[in-house]
Amino acid sequence: MDVSDHIEESDLARVNESDYDYSDYYLLEELADFWPCEKHHVRKISRYLLPVFYSVACALGFLANLGLVLVCTRRTSTRIRLRMAVHPACALCAHLLFTSTLPFWAVYAARDWIFGARACKAVTLVYAVGLYGGNLFGACALLRSCVDAACALRCTGRLGNARRNAAWCACVWTLACLAAVPHLSFVEESHFHGETHCSYHYTQGWKVYMRLQLVLLVFLVPFLIFLGSSIALFLRTRSSGCSSRMLRRAIISTGLFFALWFPYTLVLTLHVLQDLHIVSECGSSVHLDLAIQSTECIAFSHVFINPVAYLLLNRRAWRTFWAKCVSSREYLLDSSENTDSVSSQDSGVELRALQNFQSFSNPENERGTAEKQCHLLPYAT
Repeated sequence: MDVSDHIEESDLARVNESDYDYSDYYLLEELADFWPCEKHHVRKISRYLLPVFYSVACALGFLANLGLVLVCTRRTSTRIRLRMAVHPACALCAHLLFTSTLPFWAVYAARDWIFGARACKAVTLVYAVGLYGGNLFGACALLRSCVDAACALRCTGRLGNARRNAAWCACVWTLACLAAVPHLSFVEESHFHGETHCSYHYTQGWKVYMRLQLVLLVFLVPFLIFLGSSIALFLRTRSSGCSSRMLRRAIISTGLFFALWFPYTLVLTLHVLQDLHIVSECGSSVHLDLAIQSTECIAFSHVFINPVAYLLLNRRAWRTFWAKCVSSREYLLDSSENTDSVSSQDSGVELRALQNFQSFSNPENERGTAEKQCHLLPYAT
């Protein structure tokens, strides 16, 4: 081979190498879309935020709901007791069920799931029933108030009201239990990289269905009932000139429900878009996970906000609660006063006995003890 041919081949190889730049294969920005989405900082935030919130919400939830229990047990009217036994009282039971699961989620957020496989299914079932039932019963309570204002059920008599209340209660509890069945079917305890989890395991279709079910039954249906009841009360108030107190209570309840649950529902809807691969960027997924934590804290605070709002908006319930607290305080004061008077009487008897004994044993000091008695007896009595 000629030397000139060798030079031409080397130049050709050099040109070919310069035409193909392989550095693009090693650009980190280009490969970022193919890496698994890292969410270590999201889990770190949840380990600090969620246990604190769940613990505080559990304590406040039990206090607020037990205060509402005092109102339910204080009422003596049969008609009021029948109404309290259905919608507000059923919502109270649902809130207590939901609140009872918060300690388990607090421990799970701080560390692994340590309660076992059966507890994983049982706690999830109670959580789902309380979540669905609380919002549905809250909406039904306002709907019942709207119907009572229109005198649609009051004319059927007390027995008819009780039967209809029982039917409404049974239907809502049945719907909440049926909605919780998929949660029970797909949740299970699992072990991954030495950690124990209580999580859902389902296909992509069931995942989308579960989130749409949450959006529908937790927010959309109750909010439509709240909104429809408020509009009906507004129209009735304008047409008949009735008192606007019930309308004001309905508007505040509707606005409070929307403020608590709309952010959480919006983030759930965006998660559905992510599950359908409409939103697929890693950055968007991280932001959605952070948003679901913050909006969940806002939504789950309903366990103590709703009972307090019910007491403040319902004048009769507030008077009953205040009378219960005042009567308990007066009972404690009376008991303390009676105890102090009995102890003072006993001390007076002991002083008299001691003074009599001293005067009897020492006759020379009889005059001095008489003066001491005149000084001590007013304090003894």
